[in-house]
Amino acid sequence: MLHDRLLTLAGFSAENTSVGQFHHLAEIHRQLRLIFSKVSDSHQSVIVQRVASEILQFLATFVEEILSIERSILNQELSIVGANGIVALARLSALLSPWCPILEYFHRLASPLTNGVDLLNRLRHDKDTGNRDLGEIIATLLVRAEETWLSLMAEIVLEGNSENPDWFVKEEMIVDALVPDCISKETASTILLIGCTVTRLQHLSSNLESKHLQIISEIQCPIAAHDIKRAIDRIQNSIHQNMLQNIFSKENVIHLLEDIKRTMLLADAQFATGLVEQALVERESCDTIEQRHIDSVMTHFPDDSGLRVRLLLSNKKLSLFQDLLLGVDVHIECQLLWPVDLILTQTEIDEYNILWFFITAVRIARSRIHGIWLERSRLSREVCGSIAFVNFFLDCLWGYIQIDVIECSYTDFFAKIGSTDSYEPSMVKREHSTLLNSLLGNLFQRSNNDSQLLRTILADIEFFARDNGSNGAAVKQSIELLVHNAAKFSDDLVKIDMLLMRLDGGFWFTKRKTQNPFAKNE
Repeated sequence: MLHDRLLTLAGFSAENTSVGQFHHLAEIHRQLRLIFSKVSDSHQSVIVQRVASEILQFLATFVEEILSIERSILNQELSIVGANGIVALARLSALLSPWCPILEYFHRLASPLTNGVDLLNRLRHDKDTGNRDLGEIIATLLVRAEETWLSLMAEIVLEGNSENPDWFVKEEMIVDALVPDCISKETASTILLIGCTVTRLQHLSSNLESKHLQIISEIQCPIAAHDIKRAIDRIQNSIHQNMLQNIFSKENVIHLLEDIKRTMLLADAQFATGLVEQALVERESCDTIEQRHIDSVMTHFPDDSGLRVRLLLSNKKLSLFQDLLLGVDVHIECQLLWPVDLILTQTEIDEYNILWFFITAVRIARSRIHGIWLERSRLSREVCGSIAFVNFFLDCLWGYIQIDVIECSYTDFFAKIGSTDSYEPSMVKREHSTLLNSLLGNLFQRSNNDSQLLRTILADIEFFARDNGSNGAAVKQSIELLVHNAAKFSDDLVKIDMLLMRLDGGFWFTKRKTQNPFAKNE
């Protein structure tokens, strides 16, 4: 009825503006119903379908408002109908004009509708508008889009994977274009890890599924990045806790960490010897170290370890000691195989790498000095004395590293986790983190000054070995400074007294002497 009345006024120029506005609303409404009806039924994205359905609800509200105006006119309601039954077009325009920006926004939103994540990001970008009514509608659409996206995430958390085209994980790889703006790269990586873990495990217990669904349901829309990160971290911790208890027995965890100790900390003498011997062969046999030479060094790495390790040339400095193995900077690329990645983090592996470079450098220096000590018969007495001095220091340092620090620390660690009646993976991870921090501290890797001094000592020893002891004085001076520092800060390093006691046992030096322990007797 209202449409017919408006058509009769279309011929009057004075009414053309208002009637044109009404015609625009009618035409855009017709187009929107056709577009979003089709989209809600057949679009490949469930997010787009859900938003399209919500838009159709708003279009239905628009139609209902038109019908409400018609009823008001028929009932001669004073809010619309004036004196003598006159309905002012200005009044109708005022009632319908708020819908113009809304329908126009819907029309802009309809082109193009590529995927759900793109639509979700557009809604997040557009929600801060100066139009209050439009802003509330966009906020509602955003909530529907995010609720649908969260349902996809719930599917990942429960099933491990999703074939939905809106999901950002494809074949265990993150597709950046499908990651919503509210999800950080770190959170996306964590979600990927959760999905991969659940896929490998095939299923979760019903209690765990309910717990994870409850965590997701607590996320408020619009989604805040910190809220979803907190939820994902809770789910990841829950999965790790549950899976560790079911997959890794206490014995398995101990076996894994023993493997890491014997390889990454060179506690396996056979592996350490083979590694160093091969490294020295490669250094002596070629002028330029290439990747094939580096690969041959790691042939002694045990295949039964839960780690997959490769030594690579490096173009960035990761450790002060990383060039002492082969004479060029290298770094360890370590792939954590499942389910080892449930126990260890990449950060912890990186810290083990720091220790590996240092311990390997000490082992290399020790091997070099032992080599020239075997040929001491052709050297002068003074040089032999210097070699014996350096040899004793390196033996003390190696014993300190392997026995006083590594073996004792791991023995205490294994005793602590083995003494508990109940197996608590979080406690194991916490104690392991404490162990690793202790190793880094007691092996001088928390102090830049001590690390630099040790780097100087080991480099001087390398030159000392190559030049048959010509720089013995410089080596002694560096060692003296290291021992002085160790004695000075012994209260800060729990294990350092053991190194000083080893050195004292040979009557070479002691922290209790006030005189220079290296001074020549007059």
